[in-house]
Amino acid sequence: MGWERERKIEKKTFNLTVIPTLQGLSYPLMAAISRLPIPIVTVEIYKGERLVSSAIVKRYPLIKIEEIPKSLRDLIKAIHLDPKNVSILQEARFPKLERGRYVVKVYLKFGKVSKFVGVKVIDLDGDKICVVGCKPETKLVYRLKDQYGNPIRGANLRIIKDGEVVCTCDSGKDGRISVELPFSSYRVEIFYKNSLVSSEQIKPKDFLPTFHLHRDKR
Repeated sequence: MGWERERKIEKKTFNLTVIPTLQGLSYPLMAAISRLPIPIVTVEIYKGERLVSSAIVKRYPLIKIEEIPKSLRDLIKAIHLDPKNVSILQEARFPKLERGRYVVKVYLKFGKVSKFVGVKVIDLDGDKICVVGCKPETKLVYRLKDQYGNPIRGANLRIIKDGEVVCTCDSGKDGRISVELPFSSYRVEIFYKNSLVSSEQIKPKDFLPTFHLHRDKR
């Protein structure tokens, strides 16, 4: 009876496959064995502001090696064909995710340099393949001042896309907030002491021509 009760309350999970449009630029194996800044593409899955899972984008080959062989004979034994999981495109796979709304973020990394190049909000209610459009990273800078021209510290900026917060940041003692985002449309909301003090819609054209957008707010 106890075992049956546990089965009934067990949450149903689904598989998510993320395919960035940034293809052919992720080389995880070369990056792992080389000291050079070889590019890799990574995907992070968020539920609310909580990081649920992350993975490196790669192509899943037909041939799979279970363990590192010690000899040629061991190599033959270690090789397995995996036709069910082979992929033509580079992708990231996330098994056993609970039903719900997720924010999918894509990053292009060169060594210690990371560029935020893709974001998409999805509703997961079954196994799903999600294609994320990748675009250049842009920078959004706000300088917050009070009515006397003094910088405001501790204001909270929230970047919203499709109703979900994709990025949040607090202003420093100089009243400055700087965030990097994929080139796209967003709603920007600023809170101070839990009160909404500013809300505006940012469009891609606002970042042009330099892919930087600066705002002074009083």
